[in-house]
Amino acid sequence: DFSTTAIAVTPTSGSGSPVVLESRTPNVCTVDVFAIELKDSGNCSISASVAESRNHNAAPSIVRSFEVRAVVPFAPVITSVEPGDATVTVAFTTGLSGGAAITTYRYSVDDGARWTNLPDGTISSPIVIGNLPNDVEAKVRIMAVNRIGAGARSNMKASTPVAKKSLVWETERKTNAGSTPAASSTDGALANQLPPRPALVTARSVLSGRRTQVTAVRAVKDANIPVTHALITVRLKNGKLLARIQVLVDPNNPTTTVTLPYKSRLVTISVQFVNNIGISPGGTVGTNLREASTLLGTTIDGRPRIVGTPIANGVTFAKGSSTLSSVAKTNLKKALKTAQARGGLIYVTGYARTGELRNNWMLDALARERAKNAAKYLVSIGARQWITFYGAPITPTIWHNSPSGRIDIATVFPDQI
Repeated sequence: DFSTTAIAVTPTSGSGSPVVLESRTPNVCTVDVFAIELKDSGNCSISASVAESRNHNAAPSIVRSFEVRAVVPFAPVITSVEPGDATVTVAFTTGLSGGAAITTYRYSVDDGARWTNLPDGTISSPIVIGNLPNDVEAKVRIMAVNRIGAGARSNMKASTPVAKKSLVWETERKTNAGSTPAASSTDGALANQLPPRPALVTARSVLSGRRTQVTAVRAVKDANIPVTHALITVRLKNGKLLARIQVLVDPNNPTTTVTLPYKSRLVTISVQFVNNIGISPGGTVGTNLREASTLLGTTIDGRPRIVGTPIANGVTFAKGSSTLSSVAKTNLKKALKTAQARGGLIYVTGYARTGELRNNWMLDALARERAKNAAKYLVSIGARQWITFYGAPITPTIWHNSPSGRIDIATVFPDQI
């Protein structure tokens, strides 16, 4: 059966000379000295040979073959579950396929008591689970399915869908005589500026305390900096996150007012402004992080291109590690200063190379963690631009000859993507 555990063998020769093993089916199995590692299901063929020595001729090569049978997939790992209106969006890291291609996923919203199949072909992260009751916590688990059957179930993460219809949108327009609405400029340098933080945020009780009315005001001096949305973070008094609600902002009105379906005495509110470049201070750190491909769809000489203009960063990792060293953190601080001076979005790509880990199936996860850790550190030291991170395993002879224990950082303006 397909397994991640290597098969140890002990070949010997009558002459006493060393036996050399070689895989004739490297897509199914590989050999590391006397350990046979399985890569996929199928027929594994191993040849054994003994070289000529002083007293013996070379022995004829011997081939032994055996079938590697596929098994059910290994467990995926859920990384986040984000709530929507009657939906939750599940981001996850794929587990090993078990030697047969994953065809779909199953999900449970009651911690594994009942399971539902997603449509065939639903095999990539994230997945959206719909038709859920709002304001009821969903305890989400998933499992992968291949031709053998359903695999091991994932870890559990919980989230509570929130109804959009329970939000009341109110835009207050002030029409004082002789006043002119603030112009919204999307030209020149202003279009590439981060949004300002709210000059004033107030939260007051309405409807006898059953609702909270939130008002965010932009300063007059920031009137020409583009703002597209307000991101409202709602937490219980003990700090537990209840919801993040994103609403449109009228660019010509400095005041945005929203009524939330939460009792004012039970919650705390923070507001950040958002535009195409990033997110303002004044709220939850890390909401400007997102995971997506940082490689262009086109290639040059067969090699994928990195989105944006590169920033020299000098960030390196120890073999097989995703931990940032003190030197790497210092280099990231320098790279962030360059990115902030340029403006635009930040793209972080992490790499892992064949040979760094005993199990090559984990290279994707290692590359992703390197990019994610670098991106999270950039946020922790003050980055407010949108940061996209992505992990890419390297096979040097195919398209990439850069060192594996490193990352790429680039900047790009939204209209260049």
